[in-house]
Amino acid sequence: ALRLDALARGAGLSEKQFRRLFEQTYGETPGRFLARVRIGRAKELLARGASVTEACVGVGFSSLGSFSTKFSSETGRSPRHYRAWRSSPL
Repeated sequence: ALRLDALARGAGLSEKQFRRLFEQTYGETPGRFLARVRIGRAKELLARGASVTEACVGVGFSSLGSFSTKFSSETGRSPRHYRAWRSSPL
């Protein structure tokens, strides 16, 4: 798992400096960036037929409840509903 302290140390910065520079450069915090990337990948997995559990584990969540809550807040749909919506014929 990515840890902010390890990323900062690798860049030769304190965590505070790293977080500030990351946000200035990318317009969002490292945590927000990582969450967005993980949910985006989960959407791809679900659209390709992965189960909700497979998507959860595949993007690094250890709790199905946390994954479902985060996914729903980011997409406006539960993972289960997103999977059904993406797999339904047009």
